Order: sequence, then C-alpha cells, then structure tokens
Amino acid sequence: YVLENNLEVPPNLKKAIGYIRKNYSQEITLEDLAKCCNVSKQQIIRYFNSAFNTTPIKYVIEYKILKAKELLLFQPHLSVKEIADELGFENQHYFARVFKKINRFSI
Repeated sequence: YVLENNLEVPPNLKKAIGYIRKNYSQEITLEDLAKCCNVSKQQIIRYFNSAFNTTPIKYVIEYKILKAKELLLFQPHLSVKEIADELGFENQHYFARVFKKINRFSI
C-alpha cells in the first residue's frame, strides 16, 4: 500500500488493514487490531492517525459503510436488516444512523 503522499505504509498498518478487510463482517475492536499486529492499542491509534488522520474504529466503520454501499448497489433486494447483519452491526437502527451520518454530505 502507498498513501496519497507517496509514503510507504508500515508493515503493522498493512496487517491491520488486511485484518479489517478480512473480518469486516464481524465486530472489530481496537484490541483485535492491536493483537493482530502485536502492538499496543496506542500504537495502532498512532498508525491510523498518522496515515489516515482518523482513528482505527472510524476507519473500520467507514470501511463497513463502503461495503454497505456495494451491497446496496449490487444486491438491492437485501433489506437494511440483512445488510446490517452482513456487516456485523449490532442492530439495523444503529447501522442506519451510522450510514446516514457518514453519507450526510456525499452525493
């Protein structure tokens, strides 16, 4: 992975991103990311803040919402509840709130 500013992504950040991509359909915690990379929770936070100017959990949520958009586009027959379940959200109402919040300003 190469970031927008052409900096190479640290190996542990690559591991964390790979973990998110592989496990996005489940709940992912800060502890999960730290454990998969064998670093502290604070170090994972630093990696994401430095590379993406966001927290790991916000990155996870935004990745899940990206996947939700793909599901809505390619599988429009799925209900909101089915999409929320597929993405590991605790319930469809929370998923809907997060989806609206993230997509509030996008067209």
